[in-house]
Amino acid sequence: MGYQKSLNIKSTVDSPEIVLVPETGVVSIIGNSYMNNPIATYEPVFDWVREYVKSPAEKTGLILDIEYANSATKKIIYDLICLLLTVKDNSEVEISWNYYEDDEDMIDTGKQFEKSSKKTFNFIKK
Repeated sequence: MGYQKSLNIKSTVDSPEIVLVPETGVVSIIGNSYMNNPIATYEPVFDWVREYVKSPAEKTGLILDIEYANSATKKIIYDLICLLLTVKDNSEVEISWNYYEDDEDMIDTGKQFEKSSKKTFNFIKK
């Protein structure tokens, strides 16, 4: 099976590190995400995921370790979750939501996304 290329977007002060590895099914977003135009950052991610879901790895692991996200980014992250959940061939999707114990906003965001997507998340306290 021929896989597409990995995608690695380095973090900046206001954008997260994003790593997408098709062979292992790892999709990770780590860091802050509060840029003024998140669509520009996330557009290549959506393009990559649209191709990936057509021929995914046996297991896909979405790792979300976001310390802070503005409302525009939160909408994009939710849309990304929904897109990943459209994987073909009954590929399993596991979502890990990493959070700090005292970060009520990110805990609540994860719980909202879990409920709205109807997908159980693994909540991991840092």
